[in-house]
Amino acid sequence: MNLEQLIDEVYGKYQADLKAKADAKKLQEQQEIEQAIAAFRSDFDEMISSDLQKELGIQICAILQKPVYVCAKFVYMGENLKISRWCFEDWRLEINDSFSCGDKPDVFLNLLLVELGKIKAYVKLDEPIRMTPLEILQKFNQYYVEIEAIALSEEWQELCKAKHDDPEMKTHLGDVLHYLGEAIDCLDNPTIPTIITKLEG
Repeated sequence: MNLEQLIDEVYGKYQADLKAKADAKKLQEQQEIEQAIAAFRSDFDEMISSDLQKELGIQICAILQKPVYVCAKFVYMGENLKISRWCFEDWRLEINDSFSCGDKPDVFLNLLLVELGKIKAYVKLDEPIRMTPLEILQKFNQYYVEIEAIALSEEWQELCKAKHDDPEMKTHLGDVLHYLGEAIDCLDNPTIPTIITKLEG
């Protein structure tokens, strides 16, 4: 056997040994992850039913650490939520990577539902307020009266005098009143009650 053959043979065995060790390590890590997920699920499934998990779109995720870190992730109304073990038997909830609450398994589900309720209520607050044409007209009239009161006030007159770099300051507010008045006139005409009735019906 010449030198080149000897090198190839020894190096081939070395590479095969490295691959065998890497495969064995990968298999061991996979087994650790599967065992950690199984242990997590045995308690998690008792706390939150599979039907509820499915409805929430919960996914069980694992990160290879020592020990393996397992958590349940899902998204509710645009918020990212994560449930993980906390202090051995306790569970914790994080919303957008910030701690929200944590407690024993027998009360954790109620805490979770309360937090979901808070998210739902907050999202509803952000929804645009729907108004009827009549309500819009009333609101415009209210704004007109309030803005007109500011335009006629001494405080506004003094501010306009002090603001030398913008001589049209008075005009700007006058324009607001003018165009708001035009919008009110468009709504406040004999055909509007008929349109309101159609829209509200």
